[in-house]
Formats: sequence, structure tokens, C-alpha cells
Amino acid sequence: MSEAFNTAMEKTFIWEGGESDHPDDSGGHTNFGITWRTLKRWNDRTDVENLTKEEAKKIYNAFYWVPLKCNKFKDFIAYELFDAGVNCGMRTSSKFLQHALNFLNLNGKLYPDLKVDGKIGDKTINAYKVLIKRGNMHEAIFIYEAIKGERYHYYRSVIWFKKKLEIFFRSWLRRII
Repeated sequence: MSEAFNTAMEKTFIWEGGESDHPDDSGGHTNFGITWRTLKRWNDRTDVENLTKEEAKKIYNAFYWVPLKCNKFKDFIAYELFDAGVNCGMRTSSKFLQHALNFLNLNGKLYPDLKVDGKIGDKTINAYKVLIKRGNMHEAIFIYEAIKGERYHYYRSVIWFKKKLEIFFRSWLRRII
């Protein structure tokens, strides 16, 4: 596992550390943020209480880091994409990136708008590369901030439709500031 992944895990474990079974959390019983459903997909067991931190890291690498192609992005963008995938879902996280790239393409002058389908494929990666080549760190910061803005909007809309989830708003905000 890469150094970038290990750093991302240290940060994500701040929010997803230990066992939890909050009645308003749709994830249900979790350990290190891993639900019993995810654990069952991993190795056909549901005993999240026995999950180790090392095993959780392997699951996060296989089910989040690699599918989101985080190794293709600057570390701080990879972390934001990864943590959003963990907290908001993989497709949602991918859509955050695709929206950010569409907002930054100068009305299609740099590359055509991406289809916002929640799948990070060649077109998404290539659009990212165009922006990075254009302005390296400046464009990377714009992408990063746009993803964070997308996350904020997402959390707000979740609460708008499910008022009881307001209890999580502060912890969600801490993840993006």
C-alpha cells in the first residue's frame, strides 16, 4: 500500500475509528467505518466487532482507494476523493470530482463536459490531467476546493431531506474543513 494511502487512512481513521452503532446512522453497526455488509462482501462474515484495523485498511484499499483510482491524483485530492467515497459513497464521490472538473473547464474550452455518471474512467482522468498540466498546483487547489464545496452541498441536501441526520452535520463539516 502506498504512502499516500497510508496517510489518507490515518486521517480517515480519525472519523471512522472504533466501533459504532448509532440508531440514526444507516450504516448500522460498524467498526473502523466498515459496515457488516461491506465485511460480508470482503470475506463472507458479518462480525464487525472482531475487525482489526489492519484488515479495515485492506478493505478500504480494495473497495475504495483502488476503484476510485486515487493513485492518479495529487495526494490531497486523492484523500478528499477517498474520504468522500467512504462517507458519501463511491458513486457520489466520483460525481463530486466530475462536477468539479466540469465547473473548471472554462465552458468547454479546455475539454468537453464530462458525463456525470459516478464512474472515474479515462475521460475523467484525462480532464484532470489537462487541468494539472495547465496550472499544476493552482488548478489542483481549485479541484480540491470544488470537491469540498460539492461535499458541503451534499451534506446540506441530505439533512434537508432527513432532518434527523442533522446530528451528524458537525462531524461531516470537520471532515471537509
